[in-house]
Amino acid sequence: MIENQPRELTLIYHSEKTDDKKARGYVESLRTSAIKTLDLAREQITETQLAQIADKMQLPIEELVDVSYDERADTTENKEGLKKMNKTELLTVIKHNPKLLATPILILGDKAYKYGTGYHLIKEYMAEGVKSGSDALNAEEKNR
Repeated sequence: MIENQPRELTLIYHSEKTDDKKARGYVESLRTSAIKTLDLAREQITETQLAQIADKMQLPIEELVDVSYDERADTTENKEGLKKMNKTELLTVIKHNPKLLATPILILGDKAYKYGTGYHLIKEYMAEGVKSGSDALNAEEKNR
C-alpha cells in the first residue's frame, strides 16, 4: 500500500521515460513537502498497489495503461488486445511490464493524479494542503 502523511507527496515514474525524468526533477525541486519516489525501472509495483492507485485516481484499470509507450508498437492492435483483458489480467500485464503504466503519477493524501504540468501539480498540491489543514492556514481558516 502506498500511503502518505499530510504534506507528503509520492511520485510514481519510470526513469527510462523522458517526460517522467522531467517530472521527477520538478517534483524534487519542491521544498515545501516530503517527497517519496517510486521508480518503476528499479522497483516493482504490485497488482494491489496498482488497483489502489486506480481507486485513488477514480479511474478504471484500463485507463492506467499507456499503449503508446513504445513508438514501434501497433497501438491499435495493443488497444484491441487490452480491451479483451479482464481487470486481473491487466494488473498482471502492467506489473510485468511497468512501462505500460501511464506515468508519472502523483499521490497527494488520499488522491492520485496523472502528472500533467508543473502548474497542475501546484494546483492539486495547494488544494490538498488546504484540505489537510496545513500550517499555511491560519486558525480562523482551519475552523471553517
